[in-house]
Amino acid sequence: MTEEYSSLATVKQQVAEKIQSNIRIKEKLLTAIKDVHTIDDLTNLLDYKVKLKNNSSKELQKVERLRKIQYESLNKKYILPQKRQGRNAIFTEDKNDIVSKFRLAGIIKYRTVSLNVVRDPKNEMKSAMWDTICSTWKQEMTDWINNNDFRISNDEMKANKIKFDFLDNSDHHHSKFSNDMLKSLNNDINSEFQFIKYSNGEITEAAKNIVVIDLSGEP
Repeated sequence: MTEEYSSLATVKQQVAEKIQSNIRIKEKLLTAIKDVHTIDDLTNLLDYKVKLKNNSSKELQKVERLRKIQYESLNKKYILPQKRQGRNAIFTEDKNDIVSKFRLAGIIKYRTVSLNVVRDPKNEMKSAMWDTICSTWKQEMTDWINNNDFRISNDEMKANKIKFDFLDNSDHHHSKFSNDMLKSLNNDINSEFQFIKYSNGEITEAAKNIVVIDLSGEP
C-alpha cells in the first residue's frame, strides 16, 4: 500500500477543518443528550442491548441518530445499517473519533450509573430508579463532552507549530530561490513538496532537513 503525503499547509488546513467539524458534532451530541428522557431513549441512542423485532427501516430509525452523527463526523455518506453487517461497525472505523469515544464512554457510564443506583437502598421503585439513572447519565455525559472539547490528538494540537526554517538563522543572506522554496514548504497548499503524513490523528514529518542547492547565480 502506497503511503500518502501532503504539504504542510494542507495538513494544517485539514486539522483546522477537523476542529471546526468537532465543534459542530459536539453541539449535535449535546442536543442528542437533551432529547433523552427515558431509559429507552438512552439505550436507543447508544444502540446498547437494543433488540429490534426485524430489520425494517422503521425499526432501524429507533437506533440511527448517533449513527448519523458518526457518519457526518467521519465525512461519509449515511448508509442505513444492516444487521448482517453488524449494526455498530461504523463506530469502530476510527476509535479516536469524538462520536466513537462518546458512545463508548456513554455505555460505560450507563453501566456504572445503573449499578450504583440499583445498589442504593433508598431506590425501591423501578420507575424512580430509571428516572435517576437517566438524569444522572445525562449530566455525566454532558460534563464529559464539555470537559473534552475538540477530542484531537497531541499531534493535531501541535500542528500549527510545525514549521520549516533555515538551519542558519543568522544575518546570512539567502537567495530568492531559497526564500521562495521555504515559503512554498510552509504556506503553499499546492506545494510540490509533500513531506507530511497525516493519518488517524498522527502527523509524521518524512523530512526533517532539506538541502537546497541554488545554481541560478542570482542573489
